[in-house]
Amino acid sequence: MEPVRESFWNMPRWTQWALYAALAVALAFFGYGLYRRFRLWKQGQPSLRWDHFGKRLWNVVRYVLGQVKVANEAFPGLIHLSIFFGFLVLFVGTALIFINDDILGPIFHLHYVRGPFYLGLETVLDLMGLVFLFGIILALVRRYILRPSRLENRPDDAITLTLLLLIGLGGYVLEGLRLAIQRPAWGTSSFAGYALAGLFTAMGATGQGARLAHQALWWVHTAMALGFIGLIPYTRLFHLVTNPLNAFFHPLESEAALPPIPNIEEAEVLGASELAHLPRKRLLDYESCTRCGRCQDVCPAFLAGQPLSPRQVVLDLDSFMLQRGKAPLLGARGKEFPASELELPGGVIAEETLWSCTTCMACMERCPVLIDHIGTIVELRRYMSLCSGQMPGSLRGALDKTRRAGNPYGQRGGRLAWAEGLEVPLISEAGEAEVLFWVGCAGAYDPRNQKVARAVATLLRQAGVSFAILGDEEQCCGDWVRRAGEEYLFQTLAQANIETLKQYRFQGIVTACPHGYNTLKNEYRQFGGEFQVWHHSAYLAGLIEAGRLRPVKAWEKGVVAYHDPCYLGRYNGLLAEPRRALRSIPGLSLVELAHHGRRGLCCGGGGGKMWMEEEADKRVNQVRLKEIVATPAEVVSVACPYCLSMLDDAVKVKGLEEKIAVYDLAEIVAGAVSVE
Repeated sequence: MEPVRESFWNMPRWTQWALYAALAVALAFFGYGLYRRFRLWKQGQPSLRWDHFGKRLWNVVRYVLGQVKVANEAFPGLIHLSIFFGFLVLFVGTALIFINDDILGPIFHLHYVRGPFYLGLETVLDLMGLVFLFGIILALVRRYILRPSRLENRPDDAITLTLLLLIGLGGYVLEGLRLAIQRPAWGTSSFAGYALAGLFTAMGATGQGARLAHQALWWVHTAMALGFIGLIPYTRLFHLVTNPLNAFFHPLESEAALPPIPNIEEAEVLGASELAHLPRKRLLDYESCTRCGRCQDVCPAFLAGQPLSPRQVVLDLDSFMLQRGKAPLLGARGKEFPASELELPGGVIAEETLWSCTTCMACMERCPVLIDHIGTIVELRRYMSLCSGQMPGSLRGALDKTRRAGNPYGQRGGRLAWAEGLEVPLISEAGEAEVLFWVGCAGAYDPRNQKVARAVATLLRQAGVSFAILGDEEQCCGDWVRRAGEEYLFQTLAQANIETLKQYRFQGIVTACPHGYNTLKNEYRQFGGEFQVWHHSAYLAGLIEAGRLRPVKAWEKGVVAYHDPCYLGRYNGLLAEPRRALRSIPGLSLVELAHHGRRGLCCGGGGGKMWMEEEADKRVNQVRLKEIVATPAEVVSVACPYCLSMLDDAVKVKGLEEKIAVYDLAEIVAGAVSVE
């Protein structure tokens, strides 16, 4: 006899139609919940794009089916991968059986779930069912026994995990009862169910009582499965819908550039004070959060004790949206708000929370569902900066100085003081150059960073590079201005700098500032400024490898730890180049910090924080210093003026000047290069 799946074995004839009716009810319940959620997203600004369909579909394959970001953490990754792939295979198997039994069979008299295919399918489903249960049990252990501090438990967590556990176990018990009663020759293909069948047989569960138990359990199992479908939009299970959508609509452009406010002079909405001001994609972000807490674990502000948790920002905005939209939920409701007409900045999210963000992008790097935390925070900052005026006084002062003088130091002119005695040419006099050296505000005015600018200029000259500078024609690039929410001032600075740059002929721009590098490379193009831009670490590495610079002097100042600037590593992927430059120096021993590469820890200076005052015991730079002290490093190499200032300050505050020195990469290379 050919092995074949017998549909609705041991069930009354009317079971199939009753199942269809129950399925219709579950789908209607699901559809209503989905409709209520779609209404919430629709209030936002149109932003869901369908262009480049193939690339967007690949995002779904990569991030949802491939789970590439979920697997970044071993234990949580194992749990989720077990549940996800177990569930996926069981779902596909159920769909194949449904098509066989309810579509192709009745209509075309075609049955493919039979013979070797049927036996193979049964084995695969039994195996993946065990994987699924393994993941569920681990999830319960982690959430309710191990209880890591970052997990936030809500009633729907217990509801969904218990429901999934019972569905998985019920499937095996049903299979075991069926095999115990039928005793088919091919029963061993369903190895897990076959093992249970042996147990039931030993217990004598093979007669009429077993048949009645099978029928009752079949309905219980079916009710739970249909209940699972119906509950999806009302519990945390909704991420099964939102996560694929979030991956599909994820921006294809580089996340290194913030989106501009178009036609800012005429724009009626500046930033976001209410949900309707936010893009629909951002509202979809909030619905996609799985509350895993990975973003919170790597947030430098949170680690320093400041009032920012990226997860909580997303969850509070989601809770406010659900509460305001009166979305029906089952045990999934978060924070309760006293009114439904609160302004988002200051009302839903505290001002001090928003101003704690360094825009380091660590949260987005670790988020497994592609949430844009920084985009939300900057939109709310824009409203505070451009409309309500709610901002720290020290930041307001830096912005005022930049409006008046073109730089946050408030100095008019004097951008050539750092180059005294070096005879650095102005491009306005030279006419053209191989390279335009973008000095930046810190390089021009900050005494410590002036030494870095001198080192870069000296190295360019030693390598025979034809270079020049803008001098007093250069203004602040506007990076921190934009991230502080002052988009109008940023666009003014950007357009002025682009107009200046377009007057001159050069092959590319070199800068020692990752923030300037990111802005010139990725954001000025939004306003017509297309330039070839190099960060000095990559450019110097290229000069060394081309033999134009020759580091020959042995390094004698001890072990070096390289600190990855966020805007260089995470934002722009420049990780190997600085290390290659350092390793080219004879005798230099390089060690890695606990957080390095794309997972590097912020110095605390980005996002306008360089110009804000912080509580002494809640400074991000001190968190980073602890990691440095934990290594044998005697020198920290940086490649960013903010990092140099912040880490240098951290060392001085702790009185560690005799133990740890902070140098820019250019200073280290300059000390090793021979002068012919």
